[in-house]
Amino acid sequence: MADPLDSEEDASCVLLIDDDEQVRQLISEQIQMLGHRVIEAENGIEGLARIRRDSPDLVLLDLEMPGLDGRDVLSRAKKDVRTRDIPIV
Repeated sequence: MADPLDSEEDASCVLLIDDDEQVRQLISEQIQMLGHRVIEAENGIEGLARIRRDSPDLVLLDLEMPGLDGRDVLSRAKKDVRTRDIPIV
């Protein structure tokens, strides 16, 4: 019998927001090895849009990014009724 987590559709979704492509790649590979689906954003503006659009199960957020930094993304996501309950690390 197949494990339900083997299905990408059933896997939890993790949004990884980081401006460093190599960091995203390394972390993404590790998360996928644990059986989770990963979506990525390379900056705060894109990340905030993906939080709102994709409603991930968890967000891994780089705090120090140029432009809209992680602290601003966190603040805005927690003020938005649609996204405030999404865990952000």
